[in-house]
Amino acid sequence: YANETIIRLGEEKERRYNYLLEKEDRNMNELKPKDRIKSIIYIIEELSVFSPKGEDAEFFKKLRLLLEQGRSANITIVCITQSPYADTLPGEWKANFPTIIGLKTRTAAASKVIVDDPDMLKNSRGMGHGYILTPGGDSEIQGFNIQLETIKKIVKNNKRKEN
Repeated sequence: YANETIIRLGEEKERRYNYLLEKEDRNMNELKPKDRIKSIIYIIEELSVFSPKGEDAEFFKKLRLLLEQGRSANITIVCITQSPYADTLPGEWKANFPTIIGLKTRTAAASKVIVDDPDMLKNSRGMGHGYILTPGGDSEIQGFNIQLETIKKIVKNNKRKEN
């Protein structure tokens, strides 16, 4: 389904580019509010299941094009991976991600792939700790690490309240 969705998003991007040409503008956000088209956000939950080679090569090619051109058409691609390898997240792609969120990694190599710094994420303090990198600067973050037992208690308490 991912390949079909990327194809449809590519077609939608072209339709939106034609619309921008009609409006004589270069970017959806520069249009008057009444002329803007709603944003599309497409999330790829685990990028590493796709391979840039073999049968997924065409998918990667189309995805890269959307990453490069989609933002001006209000199409945002969010890519998530728990396996940050150089072939999964090629360096030239990172330039097309305006925001990168990286959490603690086990290896310096993974940290380097994500944020171009082998120490930044490798040396993060612990679970849920990381950084958000934006064109405006970097911010340190700390997420929650909720244990499974806590989640079970919350769900159990909510079920009792419903009954």
